[in-house]
Amino acid sequence: MTDTSLKIYIVEPDPIFSLVLYRVLYEIKGVSPTDISMFEDGDAFLKNYKYQNEYSIYIINDILPKQSGTKLIQEIRKQDEEGIIYIMTKSNTNQELIFAIGLGADNYFIKSFDLDVFKAIIERKVQRRHTKWN
Repeated sequence: MTDTSLKIYIVEPDPIFSLVLYRVLYEIKGVSPTDISMFEDGDAFLKNYKYQNEYSIYIINDILPKQSGTKLIQEIRKQDEEGIIYIMTKSNTNQELIFAIGLGADNYFIKSFDLDVFKAIIERKVQRRHTKWN
């Protein structure tokens, strides 16, 4: 990936949890408020999403109003093969997680996850955005 501008997308229907994630992400060195976009449902994301060759991290709830998280994965992958997609889920069945990974998710967070661990994982991805293997 040659362009190293950063974009982080949060797609989460719970407005309070979405703000919590925003605040955690904003604390990461190298992340500015304009790097983070929040959406409450899948339709809002799809209407506003336009891939622009930036380094992208997607944090998507698997259960969303109006579009499923798995549908978003498919739509994102049509435009962005290199972006990093995390699914947030309450499910921990292997079949569902393997299905999401098979569609193009890179990894997942099982709710309720530790926010410090979440921050550390995302921070590492942000730090490595200038390398080919992130």
